[in-house]
Amino acid sequence: MIKVSVDAGTCGFNSLVKVESDDGQNAKIGDTKTYELANKYCEHPACPVPCAIIKGIEAACGLALVKNATIKIIKE
Repeated sequence: MIKVSVDAGTCGFNSLVKVESDDGQNAKIGDTKTYELANKYCEHPACPVPCAIIKGIEAACGLALVKNATIKIIKE
């Protein structure tokens, strides 16, 4: 199982995404597409949670190395 922890930033929502792949090649999130759900339920278009779900799927399926990704916002 892959767990992806997301601190979404300004909205204050923290998410824990859990992804499993029974065969190491396929992972499903229900019967729908991640970004279709994001379009329906996420009010902020830059929400990092859908991306975290995709990264978790890639890691669970062995399509990406298990390594943290970070978004830092710097105001100058």
